[in-house]
Amino acid sequence: MAQKDIDQLAEAVVQKMKEEHHAVWLDPETHAEQHEFLKLLMEERAERIARRKRIEEKIAGSIILSGIVAVVGLIGAGVLAWFEEKLKRPEQGGGG
Repeated sequence: MAQKDIDQLAEAVVQKMKEEHHAVWLDPETHAEQHEFLKLLMEERAERIARRKRIEEKIAGSIILSGIVAVVGLIGAGVLAWFEEKLKRPEQGGGG
């Protein structure tokens, strides 16, 4: 097979691969830039996920703390009502 035939065959193979989207030919610099860009996107996504998780944890903590304060308030109100009832002096009275 002559060099000319080999070159034509190689050109035909490359053209067919491009047409069928099997290969995209990039220079190494562009390829490296794309990798850096993708790395940046992945880092930003990881930071957003971490930030969201911290916010969710703070909200959950606030809800739990609010619930505890509400329960303690209800218990306190119940105890106060109980003390008021127990500390009342019985009315002494006579007939009216």
